[in-house]
Formats: sequence, structure tokens, C-alpha cells
Amino acid sequence: MVDKMAARDDLAILKAARTGVADAQLAIGTRYYLGNGSLPQSTETAFYWLERAARQGLTEAWTMIGRAVPYDLVRSTMSRPYEAVAWYERAFDSGVLEAGIVFSRLVLENSSHFGHKAKDKAVNVLKQLAERNNHEAQWLLAKHLAQLEDDQHHGAGDQIHLAPPLKEAKEHWTRQAALAGVTEAQYSLLEKYWKAGDYVGFSENAAPMIKCLLKDHEAQLRYLRDPSPQCALLSLSENEVTLLLRQSQLLLERKVSDLSYARRLLELAALSNNHEAQYRLGMLHARLDHGCQRIFPAHGQANYLAAVPWLNAAGKGDVAEAWHGLSMIYAKAEYFQRNLSLSRQYLNRSAEMGFAQAQFDYGQYLWRTRRDGPMHDIHALSWWKKAADQGHHEALIAASRFSAKNSSETWAVEIAKSLTTKLRKSHPFLSARIDLAAAFKLSKSEAVLVDVRHADWGHCIEVDISKLHARSKRRLILIENAEQRVTLDLISRLFADVNSSFDGPEGNYRQRQYRLRNIIADLV
Repeated sequence: MVDKMAARDDLAILKAARTGVADAQLAIGTRYYLGNGSLPQSTETAFYWLERAARQGLTEAWTMIGRAVPYDLVRSTMSRPYEAVAWYERAFDSGVLEAGIVFSRLVLENSSHFGHKAKDKAVNVLKQLAERNNHEAQWLLAKHLAQLEDDQHHGAGDQIHLAPPLKEAKEHWTRQAALAGVTEAQYSLLEKYWKAGDYVGFSENAAPMIKCLLKDHEAQLRYLRDPSPQCALLSLSENEVTLLLRQSQLLLERKVSDLSYARRLLELAALSNNHEAQYRLGMLHARLDHGCQRIFPAHGQANYLAAVPWLNAAGKGDVAEAWHGLSMIYAKAEYFQRNLSLSRQYLNRSAEMGFAQAQFDYGQYLWRTRRDGPMHDIHALSWWKKAADQGHHEALIAASRFSAKNSSETWAVEIAKSLTTKLRKSHPFLSARIDLAAAFKLSKSEAVLVDVRHADWGHCIEVDISKLHARSKRRLILIENAEQRVTLDLISRLFADVNSSFDGPEGNYRQRQYRLRNIIADLV
């Protein structure tokens, strides 16, 4: 009977609210917020009615909104959330302190709709609340000060005057919020320590956070006797994964490394399907560093059986280094599943994905087996060049052996500069060959005999006249700069439809030599 009466009462208030009666809208909004009578508890529905009452200027509605409606709900339900600022401002001014946070956020995050006075007040409200030990306000104030500091560095932004200076104030409130357990502030502080290279400070502040993380997932980890990529995935945020990766890195870099604890942190991060963590965990099991050199020899043998699944998972997640690690494992004699063919496949895959060390190693393999295929040395130089372009030191040394700068054949440099327009028109093919010789330091025999159409491989030119000139040797010359590339493209275009054999327009070897000697004699 009481329920029926309550339902009737709620229905009567609802009907009045729908006709626009402000008191009824306030009443029904309050009942939805509290879940009184026959109405379910719903803050969203409560805000729907309280907003309508507030727009009619009802003071109690502003107060109720300031006390009951959080910032996220305002953002998600209102198309112009900044219109709610006045209600939260009045609620705060009337003593509802929790309304100050929403007021400040709405003003500062929609600053283009407000003047200096409103923005100054929003910052001062945050400062008042922060000084009252409101941890959310402390963090919001720290974030705002960080934004102001960044704007001032770029000569932009509003100059809101606060004391102490921005940097000190920002660090103070960030530290206060972090000490109070505001997660975002804690991660912000850790980021500051990491960027500053204060790894001791990072470790000290990260330790309690990691302890909480391990405790939160202790039950899930307990069921995983041997964690693997096939295990149930854990849900970790990007910040949490970064925290685990960085702390494990510091643990492994210490003079006395804590491998078991580092492995535990990496397992937790890897089980969240983070591919970087999977790669690092696999390499730790294999006792290999980033360059696939042996590490931690005093901490037991490598566990390749445990390493392979993690590296496979990381490789499938587009971590090129993981395929390189797998290639090294499958090439090791002590691995009972050794497979050289699979090792080369993984090495090639890593190189194609752009990992410099793999590119260098694959180039080395192709160079060692250059007698097994006519293109092996050309491909080897291509991989060395790609690795060298990324700054790989050994690849730079390997590729430099094929530089035109190593040749002493400089005869064509001055000749090419002296060629007149008349000579170029009368001897277009020979002039082009002289230009090619000047760009790549070719000998006279190479200059007149090289098959230009088939010499260009994109990264190098192949100079092979051994079939026409018995005393010459086939050699590769690296294309190192744009000038060489342009010269080669122009010459290739000229010879595109020309028969370069002795039956072609250039004649045989003696005829070519004769014309070259005559040109040199005329110019000298």
C-alpha cells in the first residue's frame, strides 16, 4: 500500500516536472539521485531534471548539481558543458567545496569561452582546495601549472600570476598529490625522475607501486606455474607496463643483478600482451643482450625452450629484434632444435623489418656465401648499406670498402669538366661514359666497356668487363650520394635503347679506345 502511494506521488511530481515546474524538476531529480520511493537510483537521470530546474534559476538545483553531479557526467551528457560553469561556481560560493573541482576543470578545459577573470578564479579555487589537502585539486593544479610553464616556454598562453614560481609550484603540488596516492601524479613524478636520469629516485618511488601491482595480480600469477604467451592475458595500463619495463631494466643493469625479480616483472608485463616485454623476457631466458651477445654467464644456463615462445609472440607483434634473437637461438649448436634454414628465415625477416644488427648480420651471411649465388654479394652490400644508413658502425666499415673514394682512377674527373658542348654533341655516348667514370672512379677500360644498362642495382653499380677484358676483375661500387644517382640515371636513360655490344653504334674495343684517346689528347 505504501509502495503504491509512493508510486502515485512520484508520478504526480513527474507529470508536474514535464510541464516545466522548477520545484517538481528539483524534487524528481533529487529522488532519482537518492533512489527514493519507486524510482531507481540514476545520477544521469537526476542530472537531466536538475539541469532543467537550474536553467530556471532554482538555487537548490545549483547546489544539488554541485554536490551530486561529477565532471565526467557533465562532459558526456551536455553538448556545451561550459554552460554548467555558473551552476558549479554558485554552488562552490555557497559552500559546496566539491563543486570547485568541476568548476575549475570546466573553465580551464574550455578556456576559449571565458575571460581572464573566470580563469584566474578557477586557478585560485584549485589552489584553495589544494591547500585544504584535496588531492584531486593538487594534481589538477600541478597539471595546469605544467601547461602554463610549457606555454610560457613557447611564448604563448595567458599569464596567470601565481606564487611561488611556476616550476617550483608545479613540482610541489605534483609531489603532494603523488604522496597522497594520486596515480597520475605518481606516474608523472616517475617520468620526471626517468628523464632526469635519477634512477635511484625512480626506483625508490616505483618500488611501492610495483609491490601493489604484484599484489593485485598475485592470485592470477599463482595459477601460472610456467607463464607463457598462451596463458590468460592480464589487464595492465600503458603506464603500468612502462613502469615494469623500466624497473626491470634497472634491476638488470645493477652491478649485482636481480634476475629472478626482473623476470617476475617482465612476466607480468608480458602477460598483458606487451610485445616489448615479451621480447625482453625471451632474451632474458636466452641470456642474450640486444645485440645477441651472451650475458649473465654466472646466473645459470640459457633456457632456450622458455625463450622461443616469448620471442615468437613478440615477433608476431612486429618487434624486429625478436626475430633476430630467434635466428641466433636456432643457429646455436647447443639448442636441441637447431635449424639453420629457419635461422636464416628469421634473420631475413628481422632485416626486412629494419633492425640494423639483423641487416648487418644478413649481409655478412650473404657475403660469406657469395660463391653460392651470383647476386649474393650485391644483396650483401644492399643490407650493409641499409644498416649503415641507420648508423651501424660495423656496417659502415663493411660498406666503405666499396666506396668510389677508394679508387685511384681519377683521370676522368678533369676530362669530364673540360668536355665542351660541341664534343658532347658529337660523341654523346663516350661523353656519358666519361661522366660515369668521373662519378665512380672507373678505369679507362671499365669506362668504355661497362654495360651501362645492366650495371645499376639501385644501391650500387656492378662493373664486370671480365668477358671482354681478361685482366680486369668484377667489382661493385656503392652509390653514396645524390650526385652519383642523378648522373647514373641520366646516363641510363641515354643508353636505354642502345646496343652496347661491339655490334652497336659505339663500335669495338679498339674503336672506343681510339676515340677516347683522341678526346683526351684534344682537351689536354
